[in-house]
Amino acid sequence: MGNSHTHNLILQQEPTETDDDHIKCCICSDEISEPSFIECESCDDYYSHITCEEFISSCDDQINHPFHPSHPLKLSTDEFYFICSSCHQIHFFNPCFTCDQCNFYIDIKCFRMPPITCDDDQEHIQHVTHQHPMPLLRPDETEDIECFSCRVTCSGEGEACYGCKPCKYFLHKSCAQLPLQIQPHSCHDQDHPLSLFVASKLFITCKICYKDNLLFTYGCGECDFHLCINCATTVFLPIFKYKYHHHPLYFVEKIHTKIDKCHSYDSYCQNPMLQGSVEFKYTTSSIFLCMKCDFKLHFLCGMLPRSIKYEYHIHPLTLTDLVIENGNGEYCCDICESEREPRVCVYYCEDCVYIAHVHCLAPQIINIFKGDVKDVNLKMIGEDMSKFIPVDQCDNVEHEEKKNGMPQLNLKDLISKLDATELMPQLKHHRYKESILHMLAYSYSNETKDENIDDILLFSSFTERKFMSVIYNEFHKNYLEKKIDIASSDLELKLVDVEGYLIPLNYVFVMKYLLHKYGDISQISTSSPTLKNICFFFICKVMKKMHSTLLIDITKDLLQQWYRYILFSKDCAHFEVDFLNVILRKITRYFFYLQVSKLLGSEIPTIVNEKKAKLQKEMNEKMEKIQKKISMNKARLEKCKKFCEYNSKNEFMKKGLNRVMTSKWKTAGHVGF
Repeated sequence: MGNSHTHNLILQQEPTETDDDHIKCCICSDEISEPSFIECESCDDYYSHITCEEFISSCDDQINHPFHPSHPLKLSTDEFYFICSSCHQIHFFNPCFTCDQCNFYIDIKCFRMPPITCDDDQEHIQHVTHQHPMPLLRPDETEDIECFSCRVTCSGEGEACYGCKPCKYFLHKSCAQLPLQIQPHSCHDQDHPLSLFVASKLFITCKICYKDNLLFTYGCGECDFHLCINCATTVFLPIFKYKYHHHPLYFVEKIHTKIDKCHSYDSYCQNPMLQGSVEFKYTTSSIFLCMKCDFKLHFLCGMLPRSIKYEYHIHPLTLTDLVIENGNGEYCCDICESEREPRVCVYYCEDCVYIAHVHCLAPQIINIFKGDVKDVNLKMIGEDMSKFIPVDQCDNVEHEEKKNGMPQLNLKDLISKLDATELMPQLKHHRYKESILHMLAYSYSNETKDENIDDILLFSSFTERKFMSVIYNEFHKNYLEKKIDIASSDLELKLVDVEGYLIPLNYVFVMKYLLHKYGDISQISTSSPTLKNICFFFICKVMKKMHSTLLIDITKDLLQQWYRYILFSKDCAHFEVDFLNVILRKITRYFFYLQVSKLLGSEIPTIVNEKKAKLQKEMNEKMEKIQKKISMNKARLEKCKKFCEYNSKNEFMKKGLNRVMTSKWKTAGHVGF
């Protein structure tokens, strides 16, 4: 019977016992209430109305329907999922009628639904997305219903709504009046108009705000580009040129998804110490994004105005990467007077020592972004030029990605040009050219668990001189045994020309500072230009990281990396890096005393207290067991005592005892017989 299912179907006269008394028809999705229905012999969950099966069986190969008069429809029973073009509900495994030419689907219930009419005096519309007239609903009828267009819940006091109650399909009055086509959007640089698009297979996600589960969008089918109704009709996105990405970026004030890590190089979101910080909590909903690829930047990791005027402070505030106004580790914002994370940039007035969270000034920044940003002086986070180059030279560090016709290269391209014959063993047998200079993921743990007590005791025996000797011997041993590591994100860095050297764009200002302060440290090197460029990248990376890392955040692993980069540049390319070695040794001494400070101030006392607490707990548990045992034995002894007292006074017991005492030397047979 029927052609909607591939297995044998049987007629059931009695209700089937199921975990759920309310079984649904697998054709029309309505509940089966009559006693007779169809069930599949093989499937545990296939049920259908008799009338639905009969209807499916009687259908022609092609059938017309007034809601889609342009083409005949055909019955399909093998759709995995679809969205009905009338009621706009998603269906799984249900039969439907479809038009392949128009991407049109209509479920069986909507197909068979009889015509619905409205009184002439009742305000209504016949919307292109629905087969029935939709009357204007009274305010008391719109409570807690959702508009299918904008996905905003309607309320009794909100905007007027049209609705088809039998199909549970509703539209705001303004959404129902949306034009079928709008002109190209500012963020869609193709000269294509955007048409009103209704999802038929999968719900859609907005390209701008990432709002998902969208039924209505304005889209460009040619480019597979879709925007939610709000972004398409109200959002104007300012365009930004981000020098580390080859496409323009657009600023979006609010997105509807969470992006844990963005694509900014060496950004805040890459730092595990900043995860969960209040600065990110209030800014992650705003991003810079690229419409041509998947490149995204957090508001805090991207571009911000170099200075801003705050109405409650007399001086302009300057964006500063790092402000440490005291040494006690307690830092706050002067606007909200709450705690701030010292590792994150702030707006700062040096004259007044006035400091503000970026997110406390976000409304002013966003207003700037919504205007004309052509003349706004923007700063990339992590490029605090004043720490390297005098402020009056900052404007000269901008470089074009192509200079003098030079083809655009990245660090990976540069490494691929290395001549293996000039490399030290650290690089000779490495797997790049196929995958040169892979990342090494070893790490150093400062955890202070019980098993580390021996390490702590060993560390506590060090003097500064002994510690420096031990740690540098370890660094050198690792340097000889391991390959130089380059992060995968480094390999994609774009190169530009800086006084004859190819340097990643992110390190241009460091290279300028290096040449200005120390001259050409590769002067005596006879290495190839390719190897020199790679070594300059290593040195610039070390210098930038040194300037941006707080002493309290330095780890053994980081010191090891710096040591390896510096020594490689010296041994392999004969760079003059003694000035960096001196700085590194000084930093390493600070690291030693910081570790001692941690051990004395918190870690050793913590271990001692935890160990004492553990021993005390174990002792208490043992004492508790002993006390229980003593109490139990005491109770048993008390019973024995009562037994003795009772039986020593019992006359019957006395006679028995006397008989035994006089007979105990007799044989058992004598007593028994």
